[in-house]
Amino acid sequence: MSVTLKPQSKKLGGSSVWTTVIFALLILIPCFVAFSNKLREFILLYSGQVDGVFAISPIVNYLLASLGFFFLFWWGICNGMFARMEEPKRDFLVQEWQLDQAQADYESKPDGDKNHDDISVYEQSARMK
Repeated sequence: MSVTLKPQSKKLGGSSVWTTVIFALLILIPCFVAFSNKLREFILLYSGQVDGVFAISPIVNYLLASLGFFFLFWWGICNGMFARMEEPKRDFLVQEWQLDQAQADYESKPDGDKNHDDISVYEQSARMK
């Protein structure tokens, strides 16, 4: 028995695109404002006081962490990480169905027909990957 799944292509309608954009803006704008205010406070602290030198480390940490997350996000977009998000789930389900079928076939054999030198279903699973 072979299992095939047909990919379902669902295109987002205009209302779901707008809903996504609105929710993204509702989340990203306050985050950007909070980040900008904190960064501004650190810069003002550093430039305004003699003892403000300790603020250099948080400023550098904020900038490097933000830059790292941005580049990681951009790398994910460029490598198609967000293009086919349902495909791994379907591959996993197909593999599970195949393993269940192989296990059922093995268990349905009489004990005399089972070859104990055969690899187990679990080893077959490891080899499928």
